[in-house]
Amino acid sequence: MAGIGICFVGNTLIHTKIMGNHRSGEMEQVYSRTPVKKMVTTSTNTQEDILHVFAGGGLDEESMNILYRISRTSYGLRGAVNVYINTIGVFDEVNPANLNKIIRDMGIAA
Repeated sequence: MAGIGICFVGNTLIHTKIMGNHRSGEMEQVYSRTPVKKMVTTSTNTQEDILHVFAGGGLDEESMNILYRISRTSYGLRGAVNVYINTIGVFDEVNPANLNKIIRDMGIAA
């Protein structure tokens, strides 16, 4: 109803528990509420995925590319979101220069 999605972020073990023997009861409620059962990893996310995550943010192409590159590292999508949030928190504006300052401050190699 709110027009937003929820993403479970975890590792392969979490995904296996949710998608595995869901009749066991342990994860049955989570499984039954998971309409899209696709596992997305840092190696499978796309620039289109990043566009969906940051849609409405008014980001320029270079900023989106920076966030995409972060999402493909071990920091994953969570790292890209953290950079985005921290950039807004510190600068009130997301642009390549501000993103790169936050990336340096956070010690992220993208």
